[in-house]
Amino acid sequence: MQYEELQPELLRYLTPRLLNVWKRDLCEGRAAGCRGFVEQFWPALLNGSALTRVFSQKEREVFISFMRNCILDRLDDEESLRFSGMGARPYDWVRTFVSYGTLFSDVEILWNEWWQMKTSGHAVAAFQYASALMYEDKKNPVFDPWTPDKGGGPPALWDCGAMMFNVGWKQENLDFFKNTLNAEYFEQKLRIALDKIKDPTAKSVASRITDDFPGQRARMEFRIEELPILLTDVSSTNGFTI
Repeated sequence: MQYEELQPELLRYLTPRLLNVWKRDLCEGRAAGCRGFVEQFWPALLNGSALTRVFSQKEREVFISFMRNCILDRLDDEESLRFSGMGARPYDWVRTFVSYGTLFSDVEILWNEWWQMKTSGHAVAAFQYASALMYEDKKNPVFDPWTPDKGGGPPALWDCGAMMFNVGWKQENLDFFKNTLNAEYFEQKLRIALDKIKDPTAKSVASRITDDFPGQRARMEFRIEELPILLTDVSSTNGFTI
């Protein structure tokens, strides 16, 4: 798919199977045993001709809608606001979200659906994401600090986790983040999210984050400005400067 144009009939036959493997990895993580496939699947979509020349406009819309809905379903599965060591569940959906923004220009639709916080899972995922903007890595109440032997730490909000190099988000997605995200936006949304969380333990951590918001506002504002810059190269090893 990445280097050759598949026969249209073969591509259409394979596509549901490819998407099913991608979905298994998103939902089951490393337990699905599909990580190597996914690392190549994203660049195959990015560099190959399937989405640009083989699929019709209607087929592309169905393809993108399926992926977007799978990501929303995966976000709905989030329950915890405490993680330690490598393999934390949010790492997978964050990387998928970042990869999505390199291929498709409708992050606004995905983000707005998520941040309506219709479910407890979406609310928990919102706190997971916001915590990576608010706190120093060693003081994040959701993700224990990284250690050499156990890994860990908050997710890198710009890391795609796939074999894509010298590529970044679509300009429409970068513009959406620049025009939408600010400290006031997050403060308002997190207060709404707090009321949606059902699990008492997660709600306690979320309440702490909400209470911490005024003291973390300056760091969040700075990182919000940096995030679109970092997303212009999703393979970069650079991170937030503060």
